[in-house]
Amino acid sequence: TRKNLARFLATLLMRHPAAREMVGEVNQRLRDLASGAADDARIAIRGRHGHAEVSVADIKEYVATSADEVRTDWLRQMPAVARPLGDQLFARRWGLIFAEHDAFITSDNPLALDRGTCRRAKFGIGTPGTLVFFPVSPQRFLVIADEWEWPFMHYKLDDERVFIRRVVCSAARFVFAQRENPLIAQAIAAHNEPSA
Repeated sequence: TRKNLARFLATLLMRHPAAREMVGEVNQRLRDLASGAADDARIAIRGRHGHAEVSVADIKEYVATSADEVRTDWLRQMPAVARPLGDQLFARRWGLIFAEHDAFITSDNPLALDRGTCRRAKFGIGTPGTLVFFPVSPQRFLVIADEWEWPFMHYKLDDERVFIRRVVCSAARFVFAQRENPLIAQAIAAHNEPSA
């Protein structure tokens, strides 16, 4: 069940419009790199898991930048990207926070990442120190974090404000709650305050 939930969370992350926009940005960068280069030239691409070379001719032929083509690329890549992300989530420590009343809210961006103790310039769901938040229901909230003592545990809620703030900060436009709660309004007001 936990492995299936990890795959669901990874798919949720990959199907968010932000992931589609990232595919479009990467494709545009590749097209910009290939612009003006000879077709037989090769472009080196380095990533966290190694590097590869792609010919300029292949970039010009296969790398799409129109909205329909980017959406097709995004959908095609989704399963291949979501599987390893799910494995990374599954391998980390899980804490399920439980409340005895409807304490938790969700948003239009329910899977939230926080830098936590990670100090790297770029971080993701598998980066040590990164916190992953997901509201499962109004009474259950999943937190994936390295600091948990055991690989999977249940923890009783101490302070719902922490989790409400996390959901509000990760929302793109909307938050959703079972009922009105003044803590939600406080979190939204604090989030909207200009930084000093």
